[in-house]
Amino acid sequence: MKTYFITSVTQFRIPFFLVSMFRDAFLRGVKYFQETLGFQVSGFCLMPDHVHMIISSDQPVSKIIGNIKSYCGREISRILDDRGKVWEDGYIKLEIKSYNAYENILDTIHANPVKRGLVKKSADYPYSSYEYFKENKPVPFFPAVKLTENDFAPQPVTV
Repeated sequence: MKTYFITSVTQFRIPFFLVSMFRDAFLRGVKYFQETLGFQVSGFCLMPDHVHMIISSDQPVSKIIGNIKSYCGREISRILDDRGKVWEDGYIKLEIKSYNAYENILDTIHANPVKRGLVKKSADYPYSSYEYFKENKPVPFFPAVKLTENDFAPQPVTV
């Protein structure tokens, strides 16, 4: 299983996710596709106009992100009664190969709401994994698990 840092941006950076119905559509999509495609979320931050996620999967990332964006886009278009695009094409994907890199990326995405001036401290932003991971609480939106050093340990090769 590989772990990836994903960023995807809304069309023209429209802040769709300030609206609770749109935010809920995204979160429902992640939960549904987690159940059907079997990937793990290991960190996230849903910003008004983009999302950062750390996911681990044996599935192709393009399939996971494509399904989530497609579902969310259809739901938002249905609510707005508009067929316009919700997401920019594509996404940014970076494979995370070490626990140190994972921790650094997790810190960066959790700091994003502070950097953007949405909150004064990361713990105050409700749409990220920060507070849940810090307090060792379950994430209410969908299953999410903080990775450990063991998740990045070399796997034995079987012949």
